[in-house]
Amino acid sequence: MGGIDVDLDLYHLHDPAVDWSRYGPEQVARCDFVLVAVNAAWRERFEGTNLPTVGAGAVAEADDLLGLFADDQMEFRRKIKLVLLPGTSDEDVPARLSGVQRFRVNGPTPDELEDLLRTLHDQPQFVPPPVGQVPALPPATLQATTLSAASVGTSTVSATLTTESRLTASGTVRRQAEQLAWTSPCCAAR
Repeated sequence: MGGIDVDLDLYHLHDPAVDWSRYGPEQVARCDFVLVAVNAAWRERFEGTNLPTVGAGAVAEADDLLGLFADDQMEFRRKIKLVLLPGTSDEDVPARLSGVQRFRVNGPTPDELEDLLRTLHDQPQFVPPPVGQVPALPPATLQATTLSAASVGTSTVSATLTTESRLTASGTVRRQAEQLAWTSPCCAAR
């Protein structure tokens, strides 16, 4: 189905050799992906609120899923996919699985399965374009720079210095600053 080798528990429902307390955990370990068809009963088993006399297989499966989460959270999120079938709702998803990818599937049609199949086959619908080449951006050439409007009280001091003089002759810059006419006594050049 859709290029997926599916081993559904229903295929083994009448097989007397199946140990249901081991079937789910074995599948969790063996398969590339685990599709969980959530419903209210499965949520109870996952959360441990079910009657202790029912659902041992689903409880064992849930325990293995939690073990996988404890061992490797990234692998857990990659491997586990939640499927919401008709008649189920988001309330059927255990709170601890709220960050897991989920797919609503209303029927076994290509359109209904497309998002799930794209995820399982690693074929996203939207692919980002290539980044492209980095453009050659030459550095800017500095010309003359104006230092202006250093306000002190009611007095304003301004001076014009060339970038070349600041970069090549700091002594010249100091002399230029010393020659400025300061109009405020608190800004006298030293």
